[in-house]
Amino acid sequence: MDTANGLAAIAAVIFSAVSAFIAHRAATQARRQADVAAEQSRMSAQTSQSVNVTHFTSRFFDLIRDGMRFSSPEWTYQYWSLHATEFYFFHNGWLPRFIYQLWMVELVNRVLRNNPEVCAAHLEYLDLYSVSYGEMREFFGGLHEIARREHESVQARNAEITAYVGSWHATAADAGA
Repeated sequence: MDTANGLAAIAAVIFSAVSAFIAHRAATQARRQADVAAEQSRMSAQTSQSVNVTHFTSRFFDLIRDGMRFSSPEWTYQYWSLHATEFYFFHNGWLPRFIYQLWMVELVNRVLRNNPEVCAAHLEYLDLYSVSYGEMREFFGGLHEIARREHESVQARNAEITAYVGSWHATAADAGA
């Protein structure tokens, strides 16, 4: 009986060791698969952002091919609609922060600072959607404020715009957008 119990104990130890080894291998493989899935997800997000940047850039250049035409209501509506859509994508993390910061620096310096009548029209456009998307009105309202203020240099204004857009990116990321 002692021999049988001893053999059973040895078999149980061997079986336990084999089971532990198999469980360890399974956990290692599961970890690898999770790492691969996370990398694929990251790559998919980067690809999506690249496609979005390419699309918006192409649309922007198509729109301004013949110059800025704020005297045309149809053109103006398309221009502000493009910016509204870009903001939505940025606000939801589907556009890279760095690229959107560059775009907003250009918007403030090339459009908002030089065209007070265009600014007023933009704010009217934003007011149409402020009830359903208040964040967009708030965001662009902040850019309008930056555009109105005097800065010691263009670089100082650009730094403020970049920080402002970055703070919105952080807020959207914190909210899970």
